[in-house]
Amino acid sequence: MLSTKRILAIVLMAGMAGESAAGEHTACRDIDFPYRDLGSAELKSIAVSCDESTIADLYFRRARYAELAEHHAVMNRLERVQKNRNDWTVAQDQLFLTLVEIFTAQRDMTEEQRAQVLGRALEHAIAVSELRLKGYDLQAKRLEATGLRRE
Repeated sequence: MLSTKRILAIVLMAGMAGESAAGEHTACRDIDFPYRDLGSAELKSIAVSCDESTIADLYFRRARYAELAEHHAVMNRLERVQKNRNDWTVAQDQLFLTLVEIFTAQRDMTEEQRAQVLGRALEHAIAVSELRLKGYDLQAKRLEATGLRRE
């Protein structure tokens, strides 16, 4: 006769086998997956596992933005110059991206449409962040002023 522990182990292994057979991370099926505490390597592995290209692109962009946020955090710790109150911070971008996520969740959009909107917002934030990391603050301010425009 099978013990309760053995039955539980069999059920858990069967569930894990079904998950790995699908190949996709659970985040690929849930655009609202709590990804913010994940590092760029974890986000890239999620992106690679996604079958849907729009969702995979979104996770690749999230991974790139996470890398840039890490670089900005390092640069901020290294800088010895006093920052002006009006200076841009990654936290402001992260707040904006969170608001975009909340806004798209409230709209009557398909997951693919939401992923596209979030992807465009991330691309904009990535472009601004890259310019700032290179020291091109004036160009970054200009790009921010143009807002999110469709190309």
